[in-house]
Amino acid sequence: MYQCKLIIFILLATLIFDGLNANDSLSSDQPPFICSTGESILSAWEKMLSRGYLEVSQDKGGAWKVTKHLWVSGSGSYDINPSDTPESPPFLIVKFKTKHCGSNFFSPKANGPYYQAFQRKCGFTSAQEALANCRDNDFVDYNSMPHTGNIYDISVTYSYQSGSWVISNGNENFTIFFGEGLKNNLNREYFRDLLKVTAP
Repeated sequence: MYQCKLIIFILLATLIFDGLNANDSLSSDQPPFICSTGESILSAWEKMLSRGYLEVSQDKGGAWKVTKHLWVSGSGSYDINPSDTPESPPFLIVKFKTKHCGSNFFSPKANGPYYQAFQRKCGFTSAQEALANCRDNDFVDYNSMPHTGNIYDISVTYSYQSGSWVISNGNENFTIFFGEGLKNNLNREYFRDLLKVTAP
């Protein structure tokens, strides 16, 4: 009886040991990364949006405006997905919510072009003027009522490339609210620490 139990124990120990070795073998095929990478990227997005992302843009009518986005507290998460093959890099998905606070297009101090549809001047004559008018009462709707803000789900995908995590794409909301900002020099500074993050 004792010998039978001993044999079973040895067999179980062997299986567990082999399983651990198999996991080590799989993990060694992946580039080295730790969870702190995901934490640091998520923290960088939170830091940027908590201060307020003021996206500067010019519409087809010529008016300059600023659209405000804010971080929604407690909404952030991330997931690191290993690659299926050595040829395909692992990727990191960062998710969070933003509050879209409207723009200052209808600011009471708007001095931009006259818009027949609204029977008034809208926006501003320059990017600098638009940025100079970003108080709470500048972000109102066309009835001059405070913008209540809308919440949107954002998903950003980073791929692992040569020791760094690099933004590769995002969901539709990411493209709508951040896609142009990533390409526009007026807004690109916001993303300086977000475009490419060195892995530890």
